[in-house]
Amino acid sequence: RVRGGSQSGFGLGGTFGVSVPMKIRPNHLTTFPLLSLLLAVAQPAVGQELFSDPFEWGDTGEWTQTVPPRCDVIDTFDRGLEPTSELHVAVGGNDTTGDGSPGDPFATIGRAVQDAVPGTAVRIHAGTYSAGTFLADVTGSPTAPIWIGGAPGEPRPRISGGSQALHLVRPKYVVIHDLEVSGASANGINTDDGGDYDDPLAAHHVVFRHLDIHDIGTGGNQDCLKLSGLNDYWVLDSAFEACGGGFSGSGIDHVGCHHGVIARNEFRNMAGNAVQSKGGSEDIEIGQNHFIEGGARSLNLGGSTGFEYFRPPLSTGSPNAEARNIRLIGNLIEGSDAAAAY
Repeated sequence: RVRGGSQSGFGLGGTFGVSVPMKIRPNHLTTFPLLSLLLAVAQPAVGQELFSDPFEWGDTGEWTQTVPPRCDVIDTFDRGLEPTSELHVAVGGNDTTGDGSPGDPFATIGRAVQDAVPGTAVRIHAGTYSAGTFLADVTGSPTAPIWIGGAPGEPRPRISGGSQALHLVRPKYVVIHDLEVSGASANGINTDDGGDYDDPLAAHHVVFRHLDIHDIGTGGNQDCLKLSGLNDYWVLDSAFEACGGGFSGSGIDHVGCHHGVIARNEFRNMAGNAVQSKGGSEDIEIGQNHFIEGGARSLNLGGSTGFEYFRPPLSTGSPNAEARNIRLIGNLIEGSDAAAAY
């Protein structure tokens, strides 16, 4: 909570100062850019409260007056949308006789997603599930995404072992949320464009939120979250730990990804990198994250990609780059051999 009048406000070039009372969620990394606080159109009175009750991330309903833009709120495409139907998955379910209702759930994520339509939430109830779910062409819409994740009010379901927990190919308007993934030998969650390297609409508008992915790989170049050819995406409020090994592997590995936001995540005990962006990746903002022992390079901005894997394909008439316009804003980096490498 920050209080005060204009005499103790933030200043810019000696031209003006603004102080904005605000509340900050306790025990949460709060390294967001302070300059956004200078955008107030009217200055509140000294000591005046802007909130009527304790603040939580993303809660906009309790503002009581004109205020500066909310730098803690990230506008994802699913913001404010609610499911219109639900399909349930439970450890004791049955893919043959179940119908996806709360009383007669399916046993696997893959079976539930088969019946999902735009607006469906696939509710995975607490328990441990087998890995290896392959999900191709899961397609929601801008106003009716498909949600795949843990059931509200329950512990995160755990997907354990196997080569990879989930592999999404050509997803569009999908939200992956509230899952724990561990013990995969290749990647935790893999999302790609199905090899359609020159099609920016092959895989787009995907949100990854409230994930806990850890202990991934067999000591080599394996990733907790592998993203290839994905456009317009968000990775938010998640935890990544112990991905890869032997100075290889990443918490999040981008190959030819564009227009992404990586925010408010925690990365611990990485081998190679916490976040790597290469293969033609562009326009990715990495902000408000906490990196603790991020490996050889907490942030690897660029890399070495086989020419055939670039998205879009390499141009013969204009300059090419492993990565462009990768922005690091307000991160806390502790440990690692290099905080960031270009």
